[in-house]
Amino acid sequence: MKKLSLTAFLLALLLAFSSCMTLTDVLDPKEKLFTLEDYPVSFTATTAFKEVSDRGEWDIQITDGRVYFGVMAYDPIDLSEGQTPEEIYKLQNDDLFGRRENVQVMVEESTSTLSGKSITHTRYSAEREGSKNYYESYLVTFGEDQTFCWVLITGLPSYIEKEGGHLRTVVESLSLTE
Repeated sequence: MKKLSLTAFLLALLLAFSSCMTLTDVLDPKEKLFTLEDYPVSFTATTAFKEVSDRGEWDIQITDGRVYFGVMAYDPIDLSEGQTPEEIYKLQNDDLFGRRENVQVMVEESTSTLSGKSITHTRYSAEREGSKNYYESYLVTFGEDQTFCWVLITGLPSYIEKEGGHLRTVVESLSLTE
């Protein structure tokens, strides 16, 4: 009888604590939740990533010291009449690569769906001030009339080649918080 009471007590204690848990409580201890300040978007990355304080035009920018990961979010209401998220993706890429040299598409544009969101991706190689980088460009949409994001990951080609799968996982973790 005592054994059953102890088991019931432990189960009740576990249930009580689990009802108080937040999303950050269920994250892998090696992951951190990043949330955009002005948009209902969050994502997870390893704790090696830290937020960049001087993020410039980005809504959030993080780095692990070897790669930069920037997110620009958009509300559909901010689009011009008839403008689409895909056009924003193209405009952002054209603007960025208009300021780079020796631009090459390394991985052709492709679109996939995952957990109710659409992810469009293109990998570029380009040079700026004599330094060669890879640029992983993503458009993440969550459905019609929802906030959407342009994501850019920049790093040395060797690092992007090695860590590309992990970096894609960070992009795939983007979600709406509302």
